[in-house]
Amino acid sequence: MKHLFNSILLISLVLLGGCASTAETSPPNGIKHIVLVWLENTGNQQDRAEIIKHSEDLRSIPGLLDLQVGLSVPSDRKIVDDSFDVGLVMTFSDQESMDAYIKHPLHQQKVKTHFAPLSRKILIYDIRY
Repeated sequence: MKHLFNSILLISLVLLGGCASTAETSPPNGIKHIVLVWLENTGNQQDRAEIIKHSEDLRSIPGLLDLQVGLSVPSDRKIVDDSFDVGLVMTFSDQESMDAYIKHPLHQQKVKTHFAPLSRKILIYDIRY
């Protein structure tokens, strides 16, 4: 009887172990840093490629957990602003990491020598999640 009980207990634990959640957890106080860029030469493919190329270099900055770069999606919906050329979405674990990223020399250099000269407008949204 004891052997039967132990077998049932073992099988139950194995089966219930498969019910454990495998969802990724977000870092507490994480931040999404969203950057929208309007080019001086709106729609210029070469300038878009230049912004994207130099954005990818930012991945090496410590504290940046994730970086996604892409183009605006054309939309007929009035509520959608598709007027920007390039968008960046960055993920940081906390405010301190984002602040260090913003002050990092590589970030400062890219903004000064590549992003600002090609842009007529840059708009940033920071969202805590």
